[in-house]
Amino acid sequence: MLFGPAVVVSLTVGHKLGADYERLQIVLEQIGPYLIGVAAAIYVIRTAITRNWPLAIVTFLVASLMCREIHFAHMDRVIFALFGTAGAWAILWRKRIAASPPDWPHISWLLAAMVTYALSQMIAKRVFSARHIPIIPGEDAIHTALEEGAETVGHLILIVSAVAGSWRRRGAEGKK
Repeated sequence: MLFGPAVVVSLTVGHKLGADYERLQIVLEQIGPYLIGVAAAIYVIRTAITRNWPLAIVTFLVASLMCREIHFAHMDRVIFALFGTAGAWAILWRKRIAASPPDWPHISWLLAAMVTYALSQMIAKRVFSARHIPIIPGEDAIHTALEEGAETVGHLILIVSAVAGSWRRRGAEGKK
């Protein structure tokens, strides 16, 4: 869970050393949809192989994040609807989810990705700016690069979470 803060510290130190982040920001914005697309594709394949239908909820959420990264018109509203759909799905499947054995390697990497995405959203909302909590020196100058950097690390961690853990097909629970 320290990957996100590590990239923020690295980018802040780089800024203090005189690095120019305009090009980095552009590159990170360009590769973002591809990285989240890889994560979504791996999750689709993993869900199909394992027949772990609670994992299908995670796959749906990752695909929703991919749509957000592609930046369609009104996508923020659509994302809330998609996340609400996933929440309703989780409520309907709560017994299946509770009956599924925990896959700790997957869960730990997924949690790390969620924390990193939360950090990127906090940066996007300017929580660490001089007006709010001035923790990051020079945040105003490198705000977008910090956000894109944390988001890109979140995408990379999500790829790891898609691969980590069990890929075995579920027993009777997976056939329901």
